[in-house]
Amino acid sequence: MYLGEAKALRALCYMNLVAFWGEVPLRTEPTYGLSTQLKAKASQTEIYAQITSDLADAAEGCLDARELPGPGRVSQTTAQALLARAYMWQAGYPVYADTWGEALKWARKVADSGRHNLLPRENGGYRQVFINMCSNLYDLNTRESMFEIEFYGNGQTQTNEAGRLGLYIGVTQQTPSDDYAYAYGLYDATKNLFRLYEDGDERLWWNVADYKYVTTNGKVSELPRTDAERRQEDGNAAKWRAKYIPERPLSRNNSSINFPVMRFSDVLLMVAECINHVKGAPDAEAFAALNRVRRRAGASEVSSADAPDFESFDRLVRDERTRELCFEVPRRMELRRHGAEYFASQIALLADQSLNEQNKKIGYDLESVKALPALNFKNKHIYFPIPQAELNVNTACTQNVNW
Repeated sequence: MYLGEAKALRALCYMNLVAFWGEVPLRTEPTYGLSTQLKAKASQTEIYAQITSDLADAAEGCLDARELPGPGRVSQTTAQALLARAYMWQAGYPVYADTWGEALKWARKVADSGRHNLLPRENGGYRQVFINMCSNLYDLNTRESMFEIEFYGNGQTQTNEAGRLGLYIGVTQQTPSDDYAYAYGLYDATKNLFRLYEDGDERLWWNVADYKYVTTNGKVSELPRTDAERRQEDGNAAKWRAKYIPERPLSRNNSSINFPVMRFSDVLLMVAECINHVKGAPDAEAFAALNRVRRRAGASEVSSADAPDFESFDRLVRDERTRELCFEVPRRMELRRHGAEYFASQIALLADQSLNEQNKKIGYDLESVKALPALNFKNKHIYFPIPQAELNVNTACTQNVNW
């Protein structure tokens, strides 16, 4: 069990390294001295081989999800879901391995395991999943949240195990208050995200703030954003909300809100996408998996009339993953695995900070700081630069291209 969980965590760390930096040194043994410190980059193919090997071992060694008291540890099905994600990433840019079949096999194992389900709308649905993460609560009935990075406390005790969710990414509230958490709210939803939701999709005004904080005579109060405000102004990324933090006293820079690494809705969307790639077109199983996610959100169901072929269904799943998983799964990897050109095209969308085609001046003009990624984008931005601190201590590691 311990070996399985340790290997799963090592695999997850290397998945993050690949997602942000691409090729990196691959270390599977402890570094005891300079003789082992100097290590050249491994290819992504080599890194993925280690990732999938570790996760396959974890899928055997970890405990059944039903034996764990919460999603803070890796279960067998979590390892399987991460394995499906790794094979999907490997099937995309720049490796383009023929691993869609493996990804589908492992995603189906999780979907068919009976260990996980979506939290139904009558029990709070999509919103409640994240309220639980903000409130230190665990849903052991559906276990939709399969694995979370756990944070604890307000950072004001002897140990500091707190995080930043709900504060740095959250709803802005910058007046000291005993009743309302101080939140910087540094991140807003993009206009592109607004456009992706249809009317009635409950995820829109959860992922984007539908309320605001105002200060009158030093007193903070929470007010709903008017329809005009919601439709004409940027809204904070509000998936995690500091108002649900249970610890007191409140802290300006510390939060106990957990971060999800894997949710069951992601697994269902993986099943849908993988079927489309394996079979070359969507089938009834693919639409059923996709519609389970959409139905829970209150969105309209889709059919072969909406997406009859590979290309149209692939676009549909990409958009659905954005609607469902925004701010969770590494967005950089979600864009890049579909190709360098697709990555660039999605960044280019940020140049238009208007809300819709009819009202080009609603929101921000092209000169907005939020348009700058599109204006400044170059191919080198597909990956981050290797940190100089790493290059200093490991001279065998080379910098990424064009940095």
